[in-house]
Amino acid sequence: MAWLGVPFQLSSAEVFYNARLALDKIPKVIIENADKSVISDTIAAAFIGGAIPALVAYFALKHNSKSLEKQLAQQSELANKTLKAQIVTANRKDWVNDLRETTSLYLASFQGVMNASNFLHQERAREKINSEKITSFMEMRTNHLQEMCSQSWKIKLLLKPEHLESSVISGILDDVVKLVNKNKFYNDERYTNEITPIYRNLTDNIKSIIDREMLRFESIS
Repeated sequence: MAWLGVPFQLSSAEVFYNARLALDKIPKVIIENADKSVISDTIAAAFIGGAIPALVAYFALKHNSKSLEKQLAQQSELANKTLKAQIVTANRKDWVNDLRETTSLYLASFQGVMNASNFLHQERAREKINSEKITSFMEMRTNHLQEMCSQSWKIKLLLKPEHLESSVISGILDDVVKLVNKNKFYNDERYTNEITPIYRNLTDNIKSIIDREMLRFESIS
């Protein structure tokens, strides 16, 4: 028997045999083809499972987009209405202030005309007339009369047809012009009976308009 070496050299047959045993011990992994219907159902389920949330998200976004557009439109409309109300209110307040101030100036000018007229009558009634005073009182009367006429026309232009008092006020202003043109002397009694009611009537009607406008401001704000 021939020497096999140390340690004994294996023959090729033994090597092959041992390798075969080692390979046979590795577990086999068998992949079997699934049924085609099972694969189709799985794919369909996966598609539906992904599609439904996507559709829900799409419609939710679409609904939210419409809601946002509607909300923005409502806010824009509200902002426009608020801005218009503020502009109208500001213009209306300016109009009220102008009417109040012009009426006050008119009444002061009217009083100035009446005073100058009385001064003229009193000076002319004196035994010794002072021509300088006559001239001064005439100039005073003319200046007040010009201012009064200008303010009278402005009041008429400021009046609005929507106010029932407008026609009454216009009538009062016309009556004052006729009264002033007569250039009469007014003592205390006559002044109280004829002039004072004009002041009160004009003031009451103007105040009625202003008070009603102020209520509108409060309702808007």
